[in-house]
Amino acid sequence: MPLASSRGRSEGGWLFLAVILSPIIAAIWLLCLENLTATRRHQELLQAVSRAGGPRQPVRAPRGSRPSPGPIAPTRGPRIP
Repeated sequence: MPLASSRGRSEGGWLFLAVILSPIIAAIWLLCLENLTATRRHQELLQAVSRAGGPRQPVRAPRGSRPSPGPIAPTRGPRIP
């Protein structure tokens, strides 16, 4: 099952489960579980950031640049008596 390998799971185990239960039930169950591949990538990224000395300071705008206007306030429509 390519879905199992893309989510970091054992293809053979999920194929066996799909044959025993049902391919649709196995696929739904697999989609409900956590994506192990994404979790591993996230942990590797956090380790790399911590080895590099933590998160960097945010980039500041150069002097003389205009600040952003910020969020736009919602307007009310015309009042009908």
